Amino acid sequence: MYQIFIFGNIAILQSQNHKYMGATKKHLFSANQNLISNIAKAYAHPARIAIIGYLLAVKSAHADQMLEYIPLAQATVSQHLEQLQR
Repeated sequence: MYQIFIFGNIAILQSQNHKYMGATKKHLFSANQNLISNIAKAYAHPARIAIIGYLLAVKSAHADQMLEYIPLAQATVSQHLEQLQR
């Protein structure tokens, strides 16, 4: 299950199955720098923008529900959702 939360004009994607990356060096950077990096990554591909748009419209959805809206294979949508979760 994926949900999107909106804080002002920032949308945050959250998964109930969120997997954290292994050892990272994100702690070396400010919270603002990490936030901007995550936002930039979200907009780095049109499929991710479509996913964000879909979640903004429905507020909560399973990955398989997105397949009716996003014209990509399930594995591809899953990969983009993984990128959005990081």
